[in-house]
Amino acid sequence: MAIGLIGGNFTLMQSYLSSGLSLNKYVSNLMEQKKTSFSTGSSYFEDSVFQKLGAVSSNSIELRSQLVGLASLTQYSSSVGKTAASSNEDILSVSVSKNATVSGLTTTNIEVMQLAAGQQNISAGLNANENSFGDQFSIGITDSAGKTSVFTVHVMEQDDNKAVLKAMANEINASSISVKATLVEDKETGTVNLLLAGTKTGEASGSFSVTDESAAKLSDVYTAAQDAKYSVNGKEFSSHSNEVKIMDGVTATLKKTGSAQISYAADFSPAIGVVQNFLQTFNNLMESASGTPLRKQLTDAVVNNIRGLGYSGIGVDTDGKLNINDPNKLSESISNGSFARNFQGIQSFGSKLYDLSLTAQTTVYNSALQESFNNLMNNLINNSGNSAYGDWQTGMAFFPGLIFSIWA
Repeated sequence: MAIGLIGGNFTLMQSYLSSGLSLNKYVSNLMEQKKTSFSTGSSYFEDSVFQKLGAVSSNSIELRSQLVGLASLTQYSSSVGKTAASSNEDILSVSVSKNATVSGLTTTNIEVMQLAAGQQNISAGLNANENSFGDQFSIGITDSAGKTSVFTVHVMEQDDNKAVLKAMANEINASSISVKATLVEDKETGTVNLLLAGTKTGEASGSFSVTDESAAKLSDVYTAAQDAKYSVNGKEFSSHSNEVKIMDGVTATLKKTGSAQISYAADFSPAIGVVQNFLQTFNNLMESASGTPLRKQLTDAVVNNIRGLGYSGIGVDTDGKLNINDPNKLSESISNGSFARNFQGIQSFGSKLYDLSLTAQTTVYNSALQESFNNLMNNLINNSGNSAYGDWQTGMAFFPGLIFSIWA
């Protein structure tokens, strides 16, 4: 693998051929530069230069992917969270998605005139200790979709009205029909009722009908199904559900009639996290580029844009690394759009970083290539003795592929 890298470095070999120096002298001159340290016989792709190459490459790629998003990081970005609050949680609660089209100054006035509800039927009040059904209690329930289910309870001699109605409630609740049955007992009067309630709300979905010829008289409607009625900033709406859409990304749960106001604000913590990730990648690139021209180029880019970064709450430490030194200022700059301008336009800080990251791999690749070449040539001399020509041929026994690659 190292041979493939070295075989492409014709510039260094051409420099040797035109230097007029012996191979020993030329390699010695190269090694005197001492740009990096290698141990004889080590795996070249495990040496520090090649680790640096990998770090610079990965950090450069990651940096470019992050720069694209920073150019559009404003309060309207999906990276900026949104919060919403109800002025009266008893009347309504509210939830908001991160993509909601609201600004920090928006408020919405809600008036709840009517809640959505399902139909309710309640039986006649029956003496809990008597038997009003004979030997059988049977009813039919037809839901809003037109499906009819028949429920039958066989009454034993010892069963009273409380036991019969409780048994009927269990039969209904064990079915898949969209009606729930509840036994209601009044201990003061000694009476019991069976309450049937639609599990769906709204006029269309929450309605049902009951066929009942018994003493329970469950066919009588107690309260009809109804839609929710509410207004948003004075404009009236209706809904089959109490979960209503106020605007894109904003949902309210209606709980009680009355008035409430919804207020909104931006949550910049996700956006600040995006900036922190970018700064960490930039700092990683600075560190991995240590000792290369790239490090100075990155530093120069920061220096040339220090004012714009400072206005955005981003500072520079003594090592030239970037950090957030004022989160409030950063939030404000994201909100007013000044942060994004650091990454917009061909002369911007972001554009400069993008260009530098594109050339980063080539810069460090060439540096690594030269250091590896120096190391290999040093190993060649160390293994070939002192004779200029004969020992060069001896060296071919150790690196035949290398020699062929260089001269091919």
